[in-house]
Amino acid sequence: MLTCRQAISRLTDVETGDLAAPERRATKRHLAACDGCLAYWRSYRTTVALERRAYDGEQAASDLVASEDLVRRILAAARNAPAFLASARYAIHVLSGIAAAPLIAFWLR
Repeated sequence: MLTCRQAISRLTDVETGDLAAPERRATKRHLAACDGCLAYWRSYRTTVALERRAYDGEQAASDLVASEDLVRRILAAARNAPAFLASARYAIHVLSGIAAAPLIAFWLR
């Protein structure tokens, strides 16, 4: 029986048909038995399909533009983000500066 990690690592080969029949069957059996991997595979397939559609040369550019309503909803969600996210971002910036200080000092010597 495959582990989840093994099954997920084979998804590209399953989709492209580059996987030998026994490995493909084992992977599909795992996907049928594992809800988490099955959901991941569905998400993976959807992502690949959307990427192909987005980069299709005959796709109209107007189809790839986000609607104004979607942009408004995303901006509203960002404005209403919990305060702890702003604190986390600040902490990450401070820690990044502290981590970069020795490198900067080294290069300025």
